[in-house]
Amino acid sequence: MKSLLIVLGNQLFDKSHHPEDITDIFMCEDFDLCTYEKHHKKKISFFLTAMREYKDEMIDLGYNVIYKDFDDAFKDSYISKLQKSIEDIKPDKIYIFQIEDKNFEGELISFIDEQKLDFEILQTPMFIHSRRYFNDYQENRKTLLLENFYRKTRKELDILMEDGQPVGGQWNYDELNRKKIPKGLEIPNNSTFTSKYLKTVNNFILENFSNHPGELSDEFWVPFSRKEALAYLEHFFKIKFELFGPYEDAIYENHSFLFHSAISPLLNIGLLTPEDVITKAIKYSKENNVSINSVEGFVRQIMGWREFIRGVYQSRSQDQIGKNFFNNDRMLTKDWYEGTTGIDPLDDAIKLTLKHGYTHHINRLMVISNVMNLSGIHPDEIYKWFMEMFVDSSEWVMVPNVYGMGTFADGGVFSTKPYICGSSYMIKMSNFKKGPWCDIVDGLYWSFIKNNLDYFKTNPRLAVMPRALERLKDERKELIFSASKNFLKEKTTSS
Repeated sequence: MKSLLIVLGNQLFDKSHHPEDITDIFMCEDFDLCTYEKHHKKKISFFLTAMREYKDEMIDLGYNVIYKDFDDAFKDSYISKLQKSIEDIKPDKIYIFQIEDKNFEGELISFIDEQKLDFEILQTPMFIHSRRYFNDYQENRKTLLLENFYRKTRKELDILMEDGQPVGGQWNYDELNRKKIPKGLEIPNNSTFTSKYLKTVNNFILENFSNHPGELSDEFWVPFSRKEALAYLEHFFKIKFELFGPYEDAIYENHSFLFHSAISPLLNIGLLTPEDVITKAIKYSKENNVSINSVEGFVRQIMGWREFIRGVYQSRSQDQIGKNFFNNDRMLTKDWYEGTTGIDPLDDAIKLTLKHGYTHHINRLMVISNVMNLSGIHPDEIYKWFMEMFVDSSEWVMVPNVYGMGTFADGGVFSTKPYICGSSYMIKMSNFKKGPWCDIVDGLYWSFIKNNLDYFKTNPRLAVMPRALERLKDERKELIFSASKNFLKEKTTSS
């Protein structure tokens, strides 16, 4: 009896998650998945290289792996290549893991249904909770709040709990985790990794996807195999974990990673699972007395935010995709893809993203998406940029993060207010100095409030901003509004 497991490029799970009766595995390097957005070169490189390493691992474990690489009818559709393989193998049963991309999951399930074969969908180990768990949680809730979900999950899983109460007496320690990097603090370098496949894959990308954004290199900052991924995680615990919490919101020029774990690509491709990460994080923290603010902040990102965002996507994405609460209608110019906007923290974040396909969450939220939103960039345009530019981009994570957290385009499905700031916050959290860029950012900030005055006046959490706008001196207003107007004229276009 033959059983076929279909493994997508983001389902590189450990063998322990496979059904015991699997005999064959189908994997495919797919043109459409490389190009449905103009993905960062490093993202394509990471996926294809990791897939090839996984293929080798599965063969060594005794599976018959049918692997369609980019030399094998690359531009033919995924479904057509799968169909031919099914005809050749003649499996008695087909397995697939749940797929987070709703459209592709629907397409694949419809195709397999047509084959009239025994078929089973496996719950993905990419997340702790099932889809049903979040559906039950969000049912009949008009607004979803991370904090409520996070506390519920902590209690039910007994994570960082003592006698029914949160360890340390608090649910979160955000107030301790908002420090800037002090002078003299050594920022650790990230490890580097390579693969016997990396050069071949990179050459193929340069030949076929040269117009995609980003840089390629002979070494990568993230590993390509589960064995190395686990070692990478342990390295984070030893080198960065203690200081992760205090400096998780810090910005530092020419640094993408700081004290962040940067494991999101590994989680999003299946080389690590959240269960792996949380179990090991708590064990290490107990054995090494890691500060509670670092432990809790890290756990909240994995089992709080990540699980929550996936749940929002699966249950509420129809309320987010295409929404435009502030009626933003401007478009990006090439400057936003080159890091030549003239806003120092923004250009630094863009150039780091071009280099690594990664920058940490504060650069993403409070610098990049903040300035885009203040500039009146259409949310669809912002979503496209974020999907293109990051190694860890996926529809399930970028839809809620862009249309919800980053822009408030959905009007508040889970955010209670837009996350916007002027130059003072960027300076407060970073080593950037004041300069002409501050006038641009501040002009964009106050113009945004002025253009959406009714909303800010009626939101109790934001009503202070219109009053602050009124107190601005006329000469200050003239300076910053002129700077922002010129910026919009030069660095954006009308839709």
